[in-house]
Amino acid sequence: MAPANEDGSHESRCLRFKEIDWNAPLELADVKTKGDVGDVVLKMDNLKKYYEVAASALFSSGEKKVVKANETLSFEARESETLAIVGESGCGKSTFAKVLMGLETATEGTITLGNKQIQDIPIEDRDTQTVADVQMVFQNPFDTLNPSMTVGRQIVRALEIFKVGNNEAERWQRMLELLDLVKLPRAFATRMPRQLSGGQKQRVGIARAFAGDAKIVVADEPVSALDVSVQAAVTDLLMEIQREHKTTLLFISHDLSIVRYLSDRVMVMYLGHVVELGSTDQVFSPPTTPTPRRCSRPSPSPTPRCKKAHRA
Repeated sequence: MAPANEDGSHESRCLRFKEIDWNAPLELADVKTKGDVGDVVLKMDNLKKYYEVAASALFSSGEKKVVKANETLSFEARESETLAIVGESGCGKSTFAKVLMGLETATEGTITLGNKQIQDIPIEDRDTQTVADVQMVFQNPFDTLNPSMTVGRQIVRALEIFKVGNNEAERWQRMLELLDLVKLPRAFATRMPRQLSGGQKQRVGIARAFAGDAKIVVADEPVSALDVSVQAAVTDLLMEIQREHKTTLLFISHDLSIVRYLSDRVMVMYLGHVVELGSTDQVFSPPTTPTPRRCSRPSPSPTPRCKKAHRA
């Protein structure tokens, strides 16, 4: 520690603090602009997803019960639009994403992608173009990569599935371009996932999601497992890629500060229903449903004057 002022009351571990120009004017950071919103590319109409669960034979005579994960879920998403989906845990956000991805099939209702209804088609029965058009960026970047394959090989594998490129050389070149897209050095193509940080792994996940030039990307809490500084970088990266490729982004999140910064419209879910849907400014000022109102409250400030009673 070195004294930072004349009387020595302020100390600093920084050895170069005297080189800081404290009178330098503040510079405004680059402001990310959003692309123009286009036509409707995705429409959900009265989507329902129910699960049958076995009840207790002791208390319910063994009768099956129904859990309603999604109930009358209706909305539209447009080209180049960011639609944020917010709500409490268990409100059905991830369930609707699974149905959209084809990991689950709908109980009732319709999902129209372009001119095609896909609500009853599981992912294994979907054609290659449909699979490529709807991709997902997952919450935990540590579990989404194969630990035994290099970064480049995992992206090339996605290109093979999406039938991008005529040969291995073309797919390898496309993989390097995707690394450029997510601002990772091309040398990372030969690295293993264990050699990457969390933010770098999430960038690889984004590159893989855009390998087939996806029309719709579902981002399910994509930055919640990352540090705050990395969250900002990944969020800006998503906005930049979306603007360049005119991708529709469905952004599932609990962090309303990111939602307010990123989204064009916000859909609030509660118990499987859509309880509020509108532009970001409309939903946030003022919130008319409990979820955004509760989540937007400031955290209670600590009270340093409060002294705890110590036990003898």
